[in-house]
Amino acid sequence: MHVETRLGGRVLEVYPDGELVIAEITRWEPGVRLTYRGVVDDSQTDVTFEPTTMGTRVHVHQYLRDGGERAFLFWPNVIGWLIPWCDSQVMGNQTIER
Repeated sequence: MHVETRLGGRVLEVYPDGELVIAEITRWEPGVRLTYRGVVDDSQTDVTFEPTTMGTRVHVHQYLRDGGERAFLFWPNVIGWLIPWCDSQVMGNQTIER
């Protein structure tokens, strides 16, 4: 998996013979919120990060966009790699939304 860490960035599944774009980032607020809109389906996913005394609580809300017809449940796969991936990145403090 690969995430382009910026507004308009892509969420990609990367394979030896190519890549599959599964979403576009529509809100980028490092350490607080990440929102992405499905490219291969009609869903939107909001991921929020809440500091706790034990670490970070992650909330994931995926929903069908207005007028949408299909939503694939990608987020169970995404959440498995998103947290370790975020831990490995250096992110700036900026809020951007589209």
